[in-house]
Amino acid sequence: MIYYIARFTSHPTKLYKDSLLYALRHLYGNRHIGLTLGGTGGAQLQAEMHAISPAEDDKYRTATHADSGFAEPGPSTGGHTQDMGDTTIHSYCGQHHLTTLCTADAEGYELSRAVASLMAEREFVTEIGYPQIRPSPAFCDSSGSVFKATAGKTNKKGMYMQKRIKFMQDAERWGETLVTKIRTDDNRADILTKMLSTKLYKKMRDKILNVKAAAVNIHAFVRHQVAQWM
Repeated sequence: MIYYIARFTSHPTKLYKDSLLYALRHLYGNRHIGLTLGGTGGAQLQAEMHAISPAEDDKYRTATHADSGFAEPGPSTGGHTQDMGDTTIHSYCGQHHLTTLCTADAEGYELSRAVASLMAEREFVTEIGYPQIRPSPAFCDSSGSVFKATAGKTNKKGMYMQKRIKFMQDAERWGETLVTKIRTDDNRADILTKMLSTKLYKKMRDKILNVKAAAVNIHAFVRHQVAQWM
């Protein structure tokens, strides 16, 4: 991303200013993660393996929050985050590739995508030196989806959901993930799929952007710096 932004430093448009702001937020939220370039002979990328105590496990523990929007004609809209401790590393939202039959199926569809992303995140984080000691939680505010993913029974409504639920059950059986019920007001993926009240929107926005309302206004700071560069 930095490479592409740097190509337009002479005459940046609003799109590239927004991209720079996004990149700075991402770097700020992941400032505790580092890679070391080294090795003998040919240069190779190495990661320092950290010995993580149980007390530090929560700080580096990966997780995901998943949510699906309200019922709508055609494919539903879903979103999920990739988290490490209290830090949101990445967030995604978009329309599903098929029309689900009910809200529970839409929630389960997005939850299965979040679990797949979470398993990839666990592998990546372990490779850069933060081994995942415990299963990573996959948070969802749909009781029906949580029940289907943990009850040991597959969905008989359709093959498209049956395979996804079996995948989530296998991930939990392998010790990779742990599907967990969460309050709707604590599900940070809600901001990706639906309109929220002002109070809840600000709460979820700060979680997604890894900032605190009482802290320095990073948005104003970055805009001020960009204006100076112009």
